[in-house]
Amino acid sequence: MIYFLTGIFLTQLLYVMGAFRQPRNVPIMIYSGYILLQLLFVLVLLSFPAGANQHRNNLLFIATFTFHLYFLQSYLEEKQFFSLRQSGLIKKAGITLFLASLIPYLISGLRGSFTALLLILLMTVCMVGWIYLLIGAWRKSDPANRPVILGGMLLATACQMLLVFQTAEPFQSIYLLLVLSELFLYHLSSAKNRVKDELELAVTQQQVIEQLKKNEELEYNRFSIRNKIARDLHDELGATLSGVVLFSELSKRTIERNETDQMVPYLRRISDACSTMSEKINDIVWAAHEGSDKLYKVMDRLQDYIKPICAGNSIELDFYAEDEVLELSMEIEKSNQLYMVSKEALNNAIKYAAPANIRYKAVRASNGCKITIVDDGIGFDPATVKLGNGIRFMKQRCEELKAVFLLESKPGNGTFIQLEF
Repeated sequence: MIYFLTGIFLTQLLYVMGAFRQPRNVPIMIYSGYILLQLLFVLVLLSFPAGANQHRNNLLFIATFTFHLYFLQSYLEEKQFFSLRQSGLIKKAGITLFLASLIPYLISGLRGSFTALLLILLMTVCMVGWIYLLIGAWRKSDPANRPVILGGMLLATACQMLLVFQTAEPFQSIYLLLVLSELFLYHLSSAKNRVKDELELAVTQQQVIEQLKKNEELEYNRFSIRNKIARDLHDELGATLSGVVLFSELSKRTIERNETDQMVPYLRRISDACSTMSEKINDIVWAAHEGSDKLYKVMDRLQDYIKPICAGNSIELDFYAEDEVLELSMEIEKSNQLYMVSKEALNNAIKYAAPANIRYKAVRASNGCKITIVDDGIGFDPATVKLGNGIRFMKQRCEELKAVFLLESKPGNGTFIQLEF
């Protein structure tokens, strides 16, 4: 029996020592001390007759219990189940118990029933309070920590029983059974915590991988936006700047020939080109910095742009967008494409159709949003009229937007444009 129990305790000690993965892991260090003391007490308990040197036995098993009490206190404090005030009470109770077990050795006159009664009383008060605290920790803890808390309750019960009934059979066997149960529960709790830690590590790794993917996607989006800005600057402003340079050179030559009266058309073209460049730069800056994934910002900017132009050309504008549409979300790049297509369609109507009325309407569709732009201008025949850059520009933007583009027009009946995405 002694060899069997010694093997169990040494195996448990080796298992616990193998858990020293973190430096200065206080709970594990204290638990290692508890196992050594428990092994010593069990050897003494089984090697001497029942009732022999009871004061020594009391000293040993109370020291053993005190170590386990400190282990659970530090363990649960680490898990944040105990407050600092509770931890202070536990330390005071442990010191009181240990000093009480030393009384027979410190004061030779206090032996016999009075000392035993005092020790039983102190132990009982401590055990009741300790088990009360463990029940509270049990309720707050997760399943992985409950076995070790249950083990603390069993050990407290075993120590109280051994103090009251001494080491006589069958209480000695019950004590050993409860101690072995505590060892098993500690092992079970450790195994559950290990599985829990591995799962948390796997979840953390997955979260890190997902965050890295998001970072890569954001970096790719930034790269795409930079490329788009560079392309827009080249495509939108390159030709306009070339025209400014050309008309500036022509103006210079007219001055050299003293033909200043011919400068006015050139200067007007330069002014128009500069206005166009300013407008395009504003659009590029808005797309890069203020573009939004909410459609209401696109609609607000579109109204701010088109209303003054319609008012200056005596055109009645009917601009309507459903509330449900305004709250729709889409990628920033696509919202910018929508703004540019809508702007181009409205500009074409104002410049070429000579309308009295323009209606812009955005409503919810089954698969997203439907936008219609209708004017009552002069119209044209798409089959016979050569389409300009504006129409091609809108079709290209709609392809990037993945929108269905529809254009209908007849001479004298205005123009109907619809986007659905």
